Amino acid sequence: KTILDVLIPILDSNETDRNVASAVLITLGNLAKIGGKQMRNDLDQLLSIILTKLKDQTFINDTRHVITLHTLGDLIQGTGYVITPYKKYPSLLPLFINILTSGTSWKVRREALKLIGIIGALSKYEYRDIKDTKRNYNNESIDLNIDTSTVDYYSIVSITALMRILIDPSLSQHHRQAINNVMFVVKLHANQDTNKKVLLPLLVPNFVSIAKDIKYDIQFREFLISEFAVLISLVKNDFNYIDEVFEIIEANWLEVGYYTDKILQLLEKIVIASKDKCHEYI
Repeated sequence: KTILDVLIPILDSNETDRNVASAVLITLGNLAKIGGKQMRNDLDQLLSIILTKLKDQTFINDTRHVITLHTLGDLIQGTGYVITPYKKYPSLLPLFINILTSGTSWKVRREALKLIGIIGALSKYEYRDIKDTKRNYNNESIDLNIDTSTVDYYSIVSITALMRILIDPSLSQHHRQAINNVMFVVKLHANQDTNKKVLLPLLVPNFVSIAKDIKYDIQFREFLISEFAVLISLVKNDFNYIDEVFEIIEANWLEVGYYTDKILQLLEKIVIASKDKCHEYI
């Protein structure tokens, strides 16, 4: 027998002690680091078992949650089995989103974020192949108030998760990266109606609220205003939030000594994008 022939039944058994199961998961992760290619034949079975563990609330606590997610990342990275897991296990991404947006500890959320990065991103074309697959978590439908039949489903849930991070003061050290990731998604859809009709309503209210909120430090607000100007230049004539932009300009005008260029850049972009609509403000 191989090591996997011994470990897999132990992990899969409902009678296995939880601490023993955790030790098996750690061992599997270490095996993937040194011999991942040799584990490919057993990978589907392992992923099925691990996903079951992630959904089992009697098994999961913070420590075992981190261990399970970390092991899953080691298996994906060690075997090079990227992208495909999303297609084969359609509940996987909603499971990650649930972790990121629920009240789990930062350690757990950090492992989920790392795992999303390891697995990689689905393109909108790849999503079309699985758009009719039912997504569920703990045998219940995930209600994200999003039309899952659209090809931009993953972009929308990603933006939603990033917005939750952005408005959480306890995650301030990750706010800049969240903005960078948001802008990456927006740029992918720069010439599409979904960006203008669906993503902007998710983004603009939060951007405006943060840019006006003095609880956020000046350097971050400067960065946000700069990215907001880029956002306007991307969507151009389809940007219909003129009032909100001038709210930002007015709220930050007293700070022009710190970032005059960014305020003026924002003003320039909104005037170019909206043209005649700005007369009353000028």
